[in-house]
Amino acid sequence: MREKSIKLTTYLFFTISILLIVFPFVYLIIEGLNLVPNLIRTEEVLFSIKLSMKTTSISSIIVMVIAIPTSIFLSSTESRLKRFFELILYIPMSLPHLVAGLALLYFFGQTPIGNYLSNKLNLDFIFTVQGIIIAQVFVNLPLALKNLIDFLRKIDTEYYLVAKSYGADEWQIMKYVILPMMKKDILSTSLIVWYRAIGEFGAIMMLVGTTRFKTELIPTAIFLNMSTGDIDIAIALSVILILLSAMVISIYNLLGKSIE
Repeated sequence: MREKSIKLTTYLFFTISILLIVFPFVYLIIEGLNLVPNLIRTEEVLFSIKLSMKTTSISSIIVMVIAIPTSIFLSSTESRLKRFFELILYIPMSLPHLVAGLALLYFFGQTPIGNYLSNKLNLDFIFTVQGIIIAQVFVNLPLALKNLIDFLRKIDTEYYLVAKSYGADEWQIMKYVILPMMKKDILSTSLIVWYRAIGEFGAIMMLVGTTRFKTELIPTAIFLNMSTGDIDIAIALSVILILLSAMVISIYNLLGKSIE
């Protein structure tokens, strides 16, 4: 009797989870799927998709280029100083992305660094495509670092000792031991970073805003068209974003199985 009641309870909460998580998306897809073929050809929708793909791909590459060596450095020893800097790097993960965007807005605004980048190096991150990329990097780098550091800390130190006993230096250990072992986690983290970047909204809206045919991404285009009453475009873009997410999750699972 007790086992039966436990099973009924678990089924009940499973049903609630399905209703809360799956059904709204299914309903949105059913309502919007027939809109996609026509609206995907419009200039605005094509622009937002192309810009999203471009900025997301660039920012994901930047994140991984920074995250891989940084995670190896932070996980190499257990010093308190490194732990302190690691905690600082994780702060953006616990904050609303609007706060992240506000921090970037002030940092790249009328500050000595912002003025130097704008006036001397012609790098302006406010209301520009470069700003989209830097916002995506800012919010996703901590997640990439955490994933890779967590993996590196699980590696048995025996591998390092064996490699050193054969005369390998630090570079050789990283190239021939650590990086091959990180292959699965690098691929999976890259996918997660890309997936999160394409859906980023808060930090980008705060730093860059959304201007039609200039800084209009899929998420910001959804917001913009909802604000102006163009519901069909907003629904079609939402369906595209859901389908992209489903595709990335499927690839993530397939990669995990193929690497194992």
